[in-house]
Amino acid sequence: MQDFDIFGSEPDVEFEGLAQIAAHLCDAPIGLIVFSDGNRQWIKASVGWSAPALKSAASSGQSILFSQDIQILDDSGKDGTFRKTPFYAADKDLRFYVGVPLLAGDCLPLGMLCVLDYKSRSLKSSQKTALRAVADQVMTLLNRRKDQQRLHSVIDSVPDIFMILASDGTIGFLNDQATTFLGCGKAEGIGRHLVEMPVFKDELALASKFSEVLETPTPTRFEVALKTSGAWLEVATSSAPAGLVIQIRDITDSKRTDFQDATASRALELVSSGATLEEVLDSIARAVDQLMPGVSSSILLLDPDGIHVRHGAAPRLPDSYNKALHGLAIGPRTGSCGTAMYRREPVIVTDIANDPLWEDYKDLAVPHGLRACWSIPVIASNGEVVASFALYWNEPKAPKAADHVMVERYANLVAVAVERHRKDHALKESELRFREIAETIGEVFWISSPKADEIYYVSPLYEKFWGQSCEELYRNPMIWVDAIHEDDRPQVDPAPQEFPNGSYDAQYRVVRPDGSTIWIQDRHFPVYDSQGTLLRVVGVVTDITEQKMAAERLKLQEERYRLAAKIVSDVIWDRDIASNTVWWSDGLPEVFGHDWSDPHTSRQLWREHVHPDDRERVFKELQDLVENDAGFWSMEYRLRRADGKYVNVSNDIVIIRDKNGKAVRMLGCTTDITERKVMEEQVRQSQRLEAVGQITGGVAHDFNNLLTVILSNAEELEENLPPSSSLQALAELTRIAAERGAELISSLLAFSRQQPLNPKPTDVNALISNMANLLRRALGAQISISMRLNGSPAQAMVDSPQLESAILNLCINARDAMPEGGELIIETENVSAASDAVLQKANLQTGDYLLLSVTDNGSGMDAQTLAHAFEPFFTTKEVGKGSGLGLSMVYGFVKQSKGHIDVQSKPAKGTRTRLYFPLAQGDAPQRTHQTRRPRSAAGTERILLVEDDDLVRRNVCSQLTLLGYDVTSVADGHQALRKLEEGRFNLLFTDLVMPGGVSGQKLATEARRLDPALPIIFSSGYSEDAVVGKRGLETGVHLLAKPYRRHQLAETVRKALDTGT
Repeated sequence: MQDFDIFGSEPDVEFEGLAQIAAHLCDAPIGLIVFSDGNRQWIKASVGWSAPALKSAASSGQSILFSQDIQILDDSGKDGTFRKTPFYAADKDLRFYVGVPLLAGDCLPLGMLCVLDYKSRSLKSSQKTALRAVADQVMTLLNRRKDQQRLHSVIDSVPDIFMILASDGTIGFLNDQATTFLGCGKAEGIGRHLVEMPVFKDELALASKFSEVLETPTPTRFEVALKTSGAWLEVATSSAPAGLVIQIRDITDSKRTDFQDATASRALELVSSGATLEEVLDSIARAVDQLMPGVSSSILLLDPDGIHVRHGAAPRLPDSYNKALHGLAIGPRTGSCGTAMYRREPVIVTDIANDPLWEDYKDLAVPHGLRACWSIPVIASNGEVVASFALYWNEPKAPKAADHVMVERYANLVAVAVERHRKDHALKESELRFREIAETIGEVFWISSPKADEIYYVSPLYEKFWGQSCEELYRNPMIWVDAIHEDDRPQVDPAPQEFPNGSYDAQYRVVRPDGSTIWIQDRHFPVYDSQGTLLRVVGVVTDITEQKMAAERLKLQEERYRLAAKIVSDVIWDRDIASNTVWWSDGLPEVFGHDWSDPHTSRQLWREHVHPDDRERVFKELQDLVENDAGFWSMEYRLRRADGKYVNVSNDIVIIRDKNGKAVRMLGCTTDITERKVMEEQVRQSQRLEAVGQITGGVAHDFNNLLTVILSNAEELEENLPPSSSLQALAELTRIAAERGAELISSLLAFSRQQPLNPKPTDVNALISNMANLLRRALGAQISISMRLNGSPAQAMVDSPQLESAILNLCINARDAMPEGGELIIETENVSAASDAVLQKANLQTGDYLLLSVTDNGSGMDAQTLAHAFEPFFTTKEVGKGSGLGLSMVYGFVKQSKGHIDVQSKPAKGTRTRLYFPLAQGDAPQRTHQTRRPRSAAGTERILLVEDDDLVRRNVCSQLTLLGYDVTSVADGHQALRKLEEGRFNLLFTDLVMPGGVSGQKLATEARRLDPALPIIFSSGYSEDAVVGKRGLETGVHLLAKPYRRHQLAETVRKALDTGT
């Protein structure tokens, strides 16, 4: 009975019709359909019954209601049982009763189909059969209603709205969600016309859509946005026997997600296409406005000062309102957006007119119909507030949970757009810096298309490496492959598509047009997009000729060592796997000091002498050799010698197998490779110092530009200020500071081997002797100086002032290592590269060298300190006691002089530094006193000044103008070429390293093409060798190294103009 939910249900027309049919079949005035649960009776339908509700009956009367067969009482007044039924209790005039049981599916009676009369009668067999048929119809109808109720419950439980409309548009069925949507109860809604419901009062667009559906009731599907709530609905209609079925689904979340995804894609497309930030933000705001018809979105940007806002995008807001917000400062009570950015948290104002946060700003918003504003700060990934994203409504309104999520999503999208814009801006600046760096480092940097059929960029050093112009490579992107040595070309993939370890590395030889060959290391690195598509390939090309030569020498030495070890039977062993015995050659005690002559115990002894950290790996590799099908293997590990010292050894192993492939023997050769490991580390150390030198040289070049301006202006002030002026001392201090800065830069250039040198035959013994008094004053009386100078002529090809500086640096380092006093020894001797062990390891050119040694008995250095001794700015002295550039400068000077430096040191034993310089042919020139320099020369000729550094350009232009010259200054080579084509100049004064694709050398070439007699001055922070290479300067071309003095500028210009070409 609970399943059928009968009790308390409303009267039903269909049930009353069946009661009417039952009464009519028996020609009786009363027909009833009665249900009972044993305690209660419920008249579901009645015809001709006017009595009140039935009362509970006695048990005998109750049995009539729960009979499983038809009951007929035809003279009820005489039957005692009938009088106990609730019918008789309700109307004692009844005399006839017939009841047909209403049986459930399990044949249990739920009630009776009753026919009552006030007179007795009898029934025919056909009437009984008809009554049973009517009773079956009652149960069929009841079961159908039960199924309908279950269906309605299911429909009520789903989140979608379901309605069934009659052909005239009136509502025939509603589920619970439909009543909420329509704003009425089920009873109130059923029977009313759909478009007349309250919800359509403010939703005219939705009402119009439904009117169209009712006019043409064919299956359809459409989407519509509600103006009042901003929700998106998907409406689907279909025809059914009961009428037009309407299903409405809230798709707000998915719609917002789709819109957000589409908006994000569109924004990223705009960013990728180079659109401005304003265009990207406008597309986001318009997308939000389209998604929510009743909304006006707004994006305000926060200036870098973190205080003032500026307009970003707000397509629906009035221009006057947007302009009024532009430039306002954020704060704790500055509307929704300013407060959100100030607090770094969302600010929801549901009623602008009455919210205290809008007290000072509501007169801006309310006249434009803006009544609510929800704002959220836009925070970048670094935690910085960069903007705000807001939604304005034209009526007071509070957000729902989904609105919070949606606003936050679009705020994140704005954050991405702003960050991408900032990153793109930073990228453009970075690209400019990149070009400056790429064109000054000692490697070729390049960028190409994935198939290498287009070169996007290649640094100018390519021309030096390949001997081809960059323009040729841009025109023919594969021309570089033609220069690869024919033996190496098959192994080089010009356009690799797979990068197994994140890169593609190739080493090959390049044959240049002059027939010279260099070794190249070419590293390719892929650049993918977010989908994993290869966008471009970037690469770095390094000249590894020196490393290859060193590696070849190392390989030759290893081969010689291997052959020598083979000749002397260097530790050969033979293991019988079946018996687990090992035989060792006679070289074992010689090399490692062990006597493992017993083959039965020698393997265990060997296992015990393998380094504990290597044992597991070595034993596993040997076991794998036995189990797999390998024929040869090589491994390295550490082995303890008889004296307890561990050495690095290499094991080359050959596996001998039987006809079934089973390993039966191992033959091996164990070689001590400790010395090779040390040499490899020396090569790596040399490479590290070379890399640091390249970077240091680039930094020094930039500082020389600044020092040129400072030094020139300080001299100008000194010359023009009266001697009594209080500013004269400041000008002098400025000049002195600039000169000291120049000395520091000179030290950096010395380390990087880019300082200008003037090597000449120099009597080193005489130079050291002349320094004796200087050294004694510099080192103090507590240091004993001993000079052991070679009796033979000691003529070295060096720059003598730089050599003096190097000797003084070494002696001062020695003094600082002997704070309590000590002995300093300076020695010279002539040596040969063929016999000197140090020179042999240095791999210098053959010939004779001068060896200059500086030895002290001071505190010395440990191995770790010695490994960093040549690095710039590395020092063990207290802060303020040393710059860390002394040994770096000496190292660079010696290397640039084509020499070698070697330092040996032990803690508490002292340090010995040996400098090797090539011997010079001929006598050393005599020193002459420098005459007083002439006063700066002047002139009136036309000079074209080309300098990309604005400060240097302005300074040089001013100095030349003061000297009387007619100066035209430009910032790059392109402008200079145009000036040269427009008119004639008497002198071209140009910087060497300039951006824009036209370097100083290229400009000079083009200028000489236009005017072959044009004198040219190159200005650079590098040495002449670094600038023009070994070929030297052409006739009529002069070099002025930065930083330079005013008189040097004037003299060089005058000399160039006077000598011409």
